[in-house]
Amino acid sequence: MTDVPCLLHVTVPAAEGPAAIGRALGARSVVSGPLAAVVGPVRREGATRVALRHARIVANALSACTSVVPFRLGIELASDREVRDLLAENRAELCGRLDALTGCVEMGLKVRVLASSPGSSQLEAALGRVRALAPPAHRRELRKPVAGGQVLEGCYLLPRDRIEPFWAEVASLRLETGLPVLGTGPWPPYTFSDISLRPPPRPAPRDPTHDRRPS
Repeated sequence: MTDVPCLLHVTVPAAEGPAAIGRALGARSVVSGPLAAVVGPVRREGATRVALRHARIVANALSACTSVVPFRLGIELASDREVRDLLAENRAELCGRLDALTGCVEMGLKVRVLASSPGSSQLEAALGRVRALAPPAHRRELRKPVAGGQVLEGCYLLPRDRIEPFWAEVASLRLETGLPVLGTGPWPPYTFSDISLRPPPRPAPRDPTHDRRPS
């Protein structure tokens, strides 16, 4: 057991913990029942370097494992014991989310829609085919106002065998509407991993009277 601070990057099925580590420098697996956490050392350095290291570790797990629950920029914990306690406290939620995310990745879409764009009227029909790749619970869309129009940002949780159909529909959307369209991915499913983790229970304070020997 390691009693030094660590950064929890991602949770995977316990059997896939060794594969999730890959060649990530300093990363290791901490197992608790059916779950494995991929953790790394806490380094006090620039935010950009921390974010890049976290992204590499999570991307490695995504490529090697059937399912991942990533944590944005990691969660700092005091020791391996605290990692195990956190996993045990949230076991049902994490296992449920891993099951729901099995074999899936997140794909992104951004479309700039200007009021003057001639293709705006074709947008909904073209978007419908993208949306059809994922059920309603597996897609998030947001429209943000910009000068002269709006930007649609979408995130879609897709089985890996629908990555190529997604790219085909993005290309069709761009061709049919003539709008600026950007597709991204595959990404770890951050948008669909929004779990509010309960902290592990703290041990009750010890009563010093229990340590006294009878005189």
